[in-house]
Amino acid sequence: MKLRDTLLLCAFIGALLLWLLEVLRVGFSSSYDLLLFALIFLFAFQYFRQRDRQASKDVSPTIRQMAEDRKKANSTKKVKPQSGKN
Repeated sequence: MKLRDTLLLCAFIGALLLWLLEVLRVGFSSSYDLLLFALIFLFAFQYFRQRDRQASKDVSPTIRQMAEDRKKANSTKKVKPQSGKN
C-alpha cells in the first residue's frame, strides 16, 4: 500500500468520524456534506488502488507463449549463404 492510499484511507475514516459526530450534534440533513466528503475519499482510494492493480498486471500467458514461439522461430531460421560472384 502506497503512502497515497494510506492517506486517502485515513482521510475517509476521519471524515466519517466527523460526520458521525455532526449527525449526533445537529442531525443528518445539516451534516450531509461531510458524508459526501468521506465518500469522495473512499472512492478515490478505490480508484487509485484499482488503477495500480491494472498497471502492474503481467502479460497474459498466451501472449508470453506466442512471443517465445516467435523468438524460437526467428533463431532457428537458417541464413542462406550468398554466392560470391565478383
